[in-house]
Amino acid sequence: MIRNASTEDAEAICNIYNHYIINTIITFEEEPVSIKEMKDRIAKVTVSLPWFILEKN
Repeated sequence: MIRNASTEDAEAICNIYNHYIINTIITFEEEPVSIKEMKDRIAKVTVSLPWFILEKN
């Protein structure tokens, strides 16, 4: 199911995103993102833009 992200999704998003920060070069970030930072990003972005996630079972 595709749905809007919420701050409750921050930990799961961090788990996925931080893997790519640490193990690849596909992001410009150099340090893993904390759950608090991700919650802040989600809250800031979703004020004016959608942030979609795919939720599988």
